[in-house]
Amino acid sequence: MPMPHKGPRKQITATRVHPDVFDRVQAEADRLGTSKSDVVAHLLCREFGLPELSPLRDVDEQQTQMPMTA
Repeated sequence: MPMPHKGPRKQITATRVHPDVFDRVQAEADRLGTSKSDVVAHLLCREFGLPELSPLRDVDEQQTQMPMTA
């Protein structure tokens, strides 16, 4: 299945992080079922006050909603 278009993007060259940071990013990507890159982009957008530009902009809204029950 093709990925939805996320609009214009530029790549940030990767950097090395402490293993604990890597593990947290990996765990969050696994939990959300997305890539580490999208998690990092999402966190940067939140930090810079640009949540509307996040590739995961709906994640924060989904986490605050109560789960639906049958």
